[in-house]
Amino acid sequence: MPPTRLLRSFLGFLVSTTTAHAGLTYLDAVDGVGGNTTLSNGSTLIADDTTGATTWRQRDNATFGSQNTIFEGINPSPEIKTTISGLNAGQSYRVYVHFFEKTASTTEKWNVRAGFSAGSLTLFGNAPDALAGATAAVLANSLSYDTAPTLFAGTATNMAGLIGTATADGNGRIEIFIDDFPSADVNLRTWYDGISFEPVVAPPTLAFTYVDASLANTIRHDGQTFAPAAQGNTILDNNWETRTLGNSGNVLEAGADGSENAPLLITTLTGLAPNTGYILHACFWDAATGNWRIKASTSAAAIQNNGTPTNLADDFLPTSPLTHFASDNNAGGTATRGALASGLTYVLNPLFTEADRTLLRAPLGTAMSNANGEIRIYIDDLAGVAQDTRTWYDGIAYRAVTPLSPSADEDGDGLTNAEEQTLGTNPYLADTDGDTHSDGDEVAANSNPLHPQSVPPLPGNSLAIAPDGAWTWFNDERAIFHQGSLFSGYVRANGDYGVTRYDPATNEAFHMTISTANSRQQDDHNNPSFTVLPDGKLMILYAKHLGGSQFYQRTSLVNLPSSNADWGPEIIRPLTANNTYNNTYLLSGESNRIYNFHRNINFNPTITISDDLGATWQSSTQFISVGAGGVRPYPRYCSNGVDRIDLIYTDGHPRDVDNSVYHMFYQAGAFRNTAGALIDTYANLPLDHEGGQRGSVIYQYSNAAWGPGQGPDQWIPGGRGWTWDVHYGANGNPVCVFQVQSDNVTGSGWNHDRIYYYYARWNGTAWVRRFIAHGGRPLYSAEDDYGGGMTLDPANPNVVYISSNAANPFNLTNITSVPLRSAERYEIWRGVTADGGLTFTWEQITVNSAADNFRPIVPEKHGYDHAVLWFNGVYTTYTNYSTRVLGILRNELEVQSSTFSPATNSGTITWSSSPGWIYRITGSADLASFPHEAAQDIESQGPTTSHTFGFPTPLQNLPKAFFRVESE
Repeated sequence: MPPTRLLRSFLGFLVSTTTAHAGLTYLDAVDGVGGNTTLSNGSTLIADDTTGATTWRQRDNATFGSQNTIFEGINPSPEIKTTISGLNAGQSYRVYVHFFEKTASTTEKWNVRAGFSAGSLTLFGNAPDALAGATAAVLANSLSYDTAPTLFAGTATNMAGLIGTATADGNGRIEIFIDDFPSADVNLRTWYDGISFEPVVAPPTLAFTYVDASLANTIRHDGQTFAPAAQGNTILDNNWETRTLGNSGNVLEAGADGSENAPLLITTLTGLAPNTGYILHACFWDAATGNWRIKASTSAAAIQNNGTPTNLADDFLPTSPLTHFASDNNAGGTATRGALASGLTYVLNPLFTEADRTLLRAPLGTAMSNANGEIRIYIDDLAGVAQDTRTWYDGIAYRAVTPLSPSADEDGDGLTNAEEQTLGTNPYLADTDGDTHSDGDEVAANSNPLHPQSVPPLPGNSLAIAPDGAWTWFNDERAIFHQGSLFSGYVRANGDYGVTRYDPATNEAFHMTISTANSRQQDDHNNPSFTVLPDGKLMILYAKHLGGSQFYQRTSLVNLPSSNADWGPEIIRPLTANNTYNNTYLLSGESNRIYNFHRNINFNPTITISDDLGATWQSSTQFISVGAGGVRPYPRYCSNGVDRIDLIYTDGHPRDVDNSVYHMFYQAGAFRNTAGALIDTYANLPLDHEGGQRGSVIYQYSNAAWGPGQGPDQWIPGGRGWTWDVHYGANGNPVCVFQVQSDNVTGSGWNHDRIYYYYARWNGTAWVRRFIAHGGRPLYSAEDDYGGGMTLDPANPNVVYISSNAANPFNLTNITSVPLRSAERYEIWRGVTADGGLTFTWEQITVNSAADNFRPIVPEKHGYDHAVLWFNGVYTTYTNYSTRVLGILRNELEVQSSTFSPATNSGTITWSSSPGWIYRITGSADLASFPHEAAQDIESQGPTTSHTFGFPTPLQNLPKAFFRVESE
């Protein structure tokens, strides 16, 4: 529901667009020595009402004038001037000339001429009977006065003509020149009375002052001398570098040449009004590619100096708003998106664009200057990030807090200031609740901009698990549930290997970096595998992709690691050949022996064993033997964790080999086909695949055309298989999913290749497979066998998730005409079979996504009705991507228990809930409707949520009442 409450007070306020004037001060014209009215040349004016000479005649009649004085023009009368004194030098004033007009007569057109320059006068008259060409005056009594004339009407009426606005000179004076209309007609006489004036209150300036960051106003926070490197420096020195770009030819750059950690800076604004509120924006640059960042805040307590390199989690204290700003998106939920710097008005414009770069602004809200007229702004880069997330800090834009126009958008979040007042959001901050989504985006998405747990839905209404990460599908377990938390491993875009612990109870994610300078590599093949040790700690193994003869190992120091410090040292395990991948399984039935399956000896599947929980490892053993070091089978593994390890595998890489897909399992020192027949013992490894030591065939490659009764359920002519996932069904029999790829199906070229998804189940005597969906085209040309991906739910392999960019993935009648989705976008689907894989019911999980969704994986031991992880973003190659990890952990909403106390008019309800969701409890007296709010904004406590609430007043002390839980 739309928020209507104001959460905090702000330094600004709204004003209407009507301008308020100060009251007029009336000054009666006085002649004579020392009077304020003289001849135009400054000579003394003596007005004589008896001579009738060609001068001005003073009428000392008590019925006229504020001070019983009126100057009557005797044609031709000389030009005179009235001087206003005692004004504020330099202040502008609005000035009126006052004269009397015989309003009862239509023939008498009394008038006056007045202006700020001698000889350049404006003719004023009463509009109904004014002289032709005269400017209309108004009734003097229609104006507002601080000091008013004493007479507005008698036999004639006091009129006021607006001369205009003039500025008081250095002596605080304004001169007004007056004359009559040059005519001998007495009906056109002039009765000049005096002058009224009021200061012009200038509207508050809305222009920002821009201050370029420089060595004169910017220092290091740690007190060391700030000495940025010169432009052109390519050394990774953890320092800022200057560039000749920006408002005054200066930009402070970090992370442009690689992963760095530049020091925290302080830019100080000086010369401000003391103890005054100011609106602040930190300005930074973005390029056409990448998502450049900055960290900025006016609070030292809200920003840290990159606690741990490459770890975003400890760069920020829990503040609202967040201090991390990005250019193109919210960086997977860690950054608030900046706005165009050109969206503000400046006293002097900075440089807004240069080449493909654009200046952006990070709205920092408001801050008070100190007694010396200073404000400090804290600036930092993001430690250890990739070059496409570099920082180019340019400067600060500021202006004093002033009343806000209701129709303007002060913070650039897409909401007017009036809308922000109604919503209760902060008009100076794009992201009031600090959830990294702008207030305008949240309102457009029907989420609550005042509730950090209420955010615009991610694809599939998913959870943001990690802001940066991708993985291959040949390392497992990639994701597991352990002691109530989800652990997932991935490779960041800059080559660091990350682990995230997501706590469903608090909807918090703890991001950790487990690679070091020795082990990191920019390659998604290197994500870690998890093994839960008997004492509850986690062991992870990881390796580079063709990056040396070793794998790496770390073990957590605590059961629920949440920071880098919770991991033991990185241990290098030397091997005898180049190594890639890790798949680790602990068998409790073999005294907790750990098997690590990896690609090592002869470039083939290899097994390395530890009998002491990873403290030491035995010599590696080649597992399957194929070729002479170039051909390699691709296995996918699973284990029951007790006494069995299963795998599906291929003859080789599908680009090189006409792949079939096979299954075998390990148990009690031997490898057997699916039916249990012995292939060979562990002692006799390796298995001679080319010599016939193979598992059971799941999919047999064939280039033959189909015969009668045959079709894609049997094979795709010329289609080569590749493995995706394998798990156990309820009866313990294996279930698997795999793909088949065929070249040039719809035309020539890699983007006309097509991928087909298969589901297979061992029914006790044979493998039964079905073609279940189109995968669409491959991901990119160099790897035209890479598909979007598919996976099984290990807790229920009747459930399968796929990623596809086919326009209609489930039109299985045609394999040669497979059109793609709009923008060839990859989306996620969930399929459920109730007949062993013969048919599926499909639900689209992600819809109209702005970016692709790849490689779904269901974490082990999740315990949810729906559970899946995937990565979302731009995937160019396995070494070049910008993706984030998303996930769904969802339970069907179901009340588990309830207790009620009529004596206290209260109740407690416990229900199955979904992490990240928000709930309400409503009540009813008759079950017809539930109009009464009992509780709202109840945050999920994980898979189960419990809440105690009081009965709404209309339901108190009734013989019966009904309550239900709803998602908000």
